[in-house]
Amino acid sequence: MNECTISGTISHVIYQNEENGYTVLRLVTTDGEAVTVVGSIPFAAPGEDLVVVGRWVSHPVHGDQVEARQVERYMPTEENEILSYLASGVVKGVGPATASAIVQRFGANSLMVLEEEPGELTKIKGISPRRAREIGESFRYQTGMRRLMAFLSSNDLPLSLALRLYQRYGGEALDAVRENPYLLVDELYGVDFAVMDEIALSMGMAGDSRRRVEASVLFELTYNLNNGHVFLPRDKLIAAASQLIDCPPDRVEEALDDLIGRGAVRWERVAKVDACYLRRLYDAEAAVTEKLERMLRCQADRPDYIANRVDAIISQIEAEQGLTYAPAQRRAVELAARQGVVLLTGGPGTGKTTSVRGIVAMLDRMGCAALLMAPTGRAAKRLGELCGLRWQNVDMEQGIFRVCETRNRLPNHDDSIAASTSVKTVSSTKTDHSRRTVYLLDELLEDLAYYKEIQDSITAEYSGYNREGYVFCQENGQPYEPRTYQDLFKRCVRQAGIKDANFHALRHTFATRSLEAGMDVVTLSRLLGHANPSITMDKYGHALDDHKRASVGKLGGIYARAKKTPASKKRDER
Repeated sequence: MNECTISGTISHVIYQNEENGYTVLRLVTTDGEAVTVVGSIPFAAPGEDLVVVGRWVSHPVHGDQVEARQVERYMPTEENEILSYLASGVVKGVGPATASAIVQRFGANSLMVLEEEPGELTKIKGISPRRAREIGESFRYQTGMRRLMAFLSSNDLPLSLALRLYQRYGGEALDAVRENPYLLVDELYGVDFAVMDEIALSMGMAGDSRRRVEASVLFELTYNLNNGHVFLPRDKLIAAASQLIDCPPDRVEEALDDLIGRGAVRWERVAKVDACYLRRLYDAEAAVTEKLERMLRCQADRPDYIANRVDAIISQIEAEQGLTYAPAQRRAVELAARQGVVLLTGGPGTGKTTSVRGIVAMLDRMGCAALLMAPTGRAAKRLGELCGLRWQNVDMEQGIFRVCETRNRLPNHDDSIAASTSVKTVSSTKTDHSRRTVYLLDELLEDLAYYKEIQDSITAEYSGYNREGYVFCQENGQPYEPRTYQDLFKRCVRQAGIKDANFHALRHTFATRSLEAGMDVVTLSRLLGHANPSITMDKYGHALDDHKRASVGKLGGIYARAKKTPASKKRDER
């Protein structure tokens, strides 16, 4: 429906999620019309004046409502509005009776007293100095949140960032962002560097400021993770960051040295290269190295009768699996038989999965059990994309959904969150190929519409339901973790009586059936999110063999008409 801007006063709050700020409220517009507004509006309370920029949407149960994209918030100024605001309970320690006493005592200056002179509240019977201090702190917290949201809204940034910033920085959140806008580029917040860079420059930050230069260095290290690089050579990192922000290389080098000095970037000489890591990746690589060293010191003995027959056993496995290994694949299976630890790496379509099947078959012959088989990286990514899918990215009329977010669990490097070893996060997909449009079958659309109808009815009846709009969610609306969804898929597979099928098999089945149905490779490559069609051909080209044979067969008629054989000429003469 149409974009809109509406102004009015909050009459009452229908629902509010304290964890993510999602709110459903009724707004009485300046024309006297009551409108339902939904969106991230933390600590909204009756009496507040709002200017909402968003769009009209139609809810199947609750009807027309405005989905807020930007919100400007103004504190009430009239005494009756101030009373409604304070009586709502939005300020900790203030209920209806206390709110009435505060307004009777201070009138239109009540909110100013709460923010600037909370000690004056002790003049009201029943309010101790300690309680007055707590009320003042709570109100200043709300005020800081509103100012932070005003900053985010004015820069067209997601309002949902407000709570995440406040959870980390508390009342200093807005000051922290103004001092260093680039902190929003962190994976926990997910704002694109180019977007934040434009905002920072518009705020008056100098083009060669240390904050900007350091942010460009960290961005280059993070961005190149998408290309599989856990580190970048120092000279290449400096050149890339210098080009990104058009800054002299010496300024970038100074900033890099400061980051290394503070431990945000780790430097080490690797294979005659000055390698620069993000701290978390350096720590991860060091932990993996330490683990591998321990494993290498504890290698198991290999039975001689296996070690002496490796080549023959590999040939047997090839015959059983109906294939011939490439030299590198054969070498991988051989190493697995002779060594206790093997690292297998390679780009997409290079045969890693085939090698792993051979390794497992070899270990089986050696009497070794496979204790854990981890899902492939692509399978994990697809699970994350499903768990991050929201209804706002599903267009039922056009029969499509857009993949633009993924749900992950990142290592925790925030010292202020000591109780947790990892942090759940929803972030934008990292590459242009990952951000794609998926077309849905009509039959699947019908099932999806029915599922949404059920979900909407639960949402309407259950006040504690998570209203962030996740498509695949638990009974309370909370999104699934990818690992939980993987377990759910396995249970469904077992119930269906299917053996040895992992989640990634769905993707392979779709690809091969699409090619068999006549879909061209370029289209399939885009649907799968491959970087280029050659990857699709390398992986699924075998599915085209029958199609090729049938296509060539169609040329038979043309060939027969073009060239008459002696036998056909005799038939024509007769």
